[in-house]
Amino acid sequence: MEVHPRPLRRGDRGSIEDGIEGGGVPFDQGAAGFPRRGRALRRIGRMVSEDDPIALLLRLAGPREAAAQKRSGRVRSEVWAHWRTEVRTVRRRRMIFRATVALAAAAAVVVVIARGPWNPNRTFRGAGGPVASLLRAEGSFRLTGGRSLAIGASLLAGSELETGAGGRAALALPGGHSVRLDSETRVRLLSGPALQLDRGALYVDSGPGRPRPTAVEIRTEMGLVRDVGTQFEVRRSLPRPGPGLWCGRGARSRPTPCRGRGRNGTGSSPSRPGSIWRVAPSPNTSTGSPGRRAGAWSTPNPQSPGTPPRSSCTARSPVSVPTKPPWPSCRPAGSATA
Repeated sequence: MEVHPRPLRRGDRGSIEDGIEGGGVPFDQGAAGFPRRGRALRRIGRMVSEDDPIALLLRLAGPREAAAQKRSGRVRSEVWAHWRTEVRTVRRRRMIFRATVALAAAAAVVVVIARGPWNPNRTFRGAGGPVASLLRAEGSFRLTGGRSLAIGASLLAGSELETGAGGRAALALPGGHSVRLDSETRVRLLSGPALQLDRGALYVDSGPGRPRPTAVEIRTEMGLVRDVGTQFEVRRSLPRPGPGLWCGRGARSRPTPCRGRGRNGTGSSPSRPGSIWRVAPSPNTSTGSPGRRAGAWSTPNPQSPGTPPRSSCTARSPVSVPTKPPWPSCRPAGSATA
């Protein structure tokens, strides 16, 4: 059908032949009088000749005999069983797929909950891998920034820990060392294993037996204390007349070198068991016997974060790096610095 915006005149378009109207669009006049299926059968009948041998054989053979009822029942039962098997297989596959999707979603939810900021047992990531785990905490103890920790939480390199007034904590290092944090202590965990002491006190115990394959290092802005198999305490406080670093030496196993590092040189000296070391920003150094501070490491339980060392050595160094070398090292009284 065509629609023109103006009236159709006599000379515009005419019928091409009978049965065709509308400018070349064929119009079947017999559609209303003869079914379309009948026209198709009529065309197919014209293609089949009466002398076709196959058609003749089919006419002679006649209709096929109906199958026996017993055979029909057996075929029907076989088809029904096969169909049921296929249905069960499809249902089983769908159930497995749905269960897999549900388990994956549940695992994702568990991971999100376990690593979310609301879980105190999560592993706290820093700049490296796991370097410690929390064994015990008393009083005020948290990550720098105010986040709290739970017993057993893993700590990664770069984590900063802080204890408040009256708070103490105990950490376990992968090499078997244990570290206790005294009150009002701030420390940053490094890889190595090593700990950066900003303020307060640390007590390190390498445990009984032979020396560990890795030595624990306690670092400050100017001092470095390394453990080679003993118990020792390192304290950075504000003793008179100015700020300084105090390190306590254990009474068993081999001596531990206490080193200082300057811009153009280094100095080191082994710290003998049972001695106290005092390092100042001058060649004058002194030694003494171990002393017990009132209220420090007062808990006698060895598993407690407040276990006192058997003996101590003390080293003292200024907070700021000197502008000129040499940097003072831990040496006995009367010895020269490196």
